[in-house]
This record gives sequence, structure tokens and C-alpha cells, in this order.
Amino acid sequence: AGAGEGAKSPAPADKEHRSCAAVAPWIHVDLGYSFLYRKPVVDLLAAKIPRSLELGIAAFLVQAGLGIGLGLLAASRRGTRWDEATLGATALGMSAPVFLIGLLLQYLLAYRLRLLPYDGYGKTTGEQLRSLVLPAITLGVLGIALYARLTRDAVTNALGQDHARTARAKGSSRLRVLFDGVSEVVQRYQ
Repeated sequence: AGAGEGAKSPAPADKEHRSCAAVAPWIHVDLGYSFLYRKPVVDLLAAKIPRSLELGIAAFLVQAGLGIGLGLLAASRRGTRWDEATLGATALGMSAPVFLIGLLLQYLLAYRLRLLPYDGYGKTTGEQLRSLVLPAITLGVLGIALYARLTRDAVTNALGQDHARTARAKGSSRLRVLFDGVSEVVQRYQ
């Protein structure tokens, strides 16, 4: 078949194209052959990409959930020891290398507390989810610190506006004013 006739991907048995991946019918990417695993690199990547995507999504969810939650908590308790502890922890989370955080979390959560597995992926869905927690937290620490700082600063700024102080003075609950401040921040960044 010619290029104008919608050429199809070559069969995997075709020795010339065994290590190719078809991005589109007319685009082939040749990543070569792994001498270590004795397989085409495309096959190795195809086997690893789903787990990598799972880990990336889990790390993002950890970053967003814990980071925004800690930021809201710190903003609602501005000037207290909780706020200072959050700021200190975020400074540590932003400056510590990920490999060190990973080793410390593995020592604490897997070895000492025996809450999570050291390594492996597990066979059942529950085991797989448990094995995903430690790497997701490790990869998410920097993002948690960043989201917490950004959320705290943005909500603190919103709560410092005149309308927020006026609402509080007129008797609005602290939670209502915090919710309005968060809504303002969300609307600003949409």
C-alpha cells in the first residue's frame, strides 16, 4: 500500500519493523531493541506505562488533596503554632531531596510502623493500592508543600480584604468567611 492509500502498521513479525511503534498510520517510531531484556523497547514501554500513569495520577491527587487541605488549615489558623508548623514543614518539603524523603518514609511507614509494603506491586487490587501509597506520597511531597504555600497565601490575602473583614464584623461565621475567601481565590484563577 502506498502512502496515499492509508498504509497500515507492519506486522510485528516483520524483522525490519519489530521494534517500531505506530504513532499514526504514516508515522513510525523506532526505539530500538534492548540487549539487556532482549525485547523491543516499544514492548517494554507498553508494559510499564500503565503503572507509571497510575503513580502519576495518585501523586497528583495526594499533592492537591493534602496541599490544598493543609493550606486552608494554615490560612484559617493564621499566626498560630499550627500555621508556623505548616510553614516549617512546607519549607522542609520544598528543600529536602526526594530520594531522602523516600528513604525516610519507607523507614517510618514500612519498617517501623509496618503500615505499607517496602516494595513490589501486589497481586490483588487492595495490595496494589497499598503499594501505590508510599511512592505517591514520596513523589507528592514537593507538590504538597507548594500547594499548601500557594493556598495559604492566596486565602490569607483574600481573608485580609475589606469585604471579608466587614462580613466577619457583621457576624458571619469564620467558616463562612473562609469559604467565601476560597471561592474568591478559585474564581480568580479560573
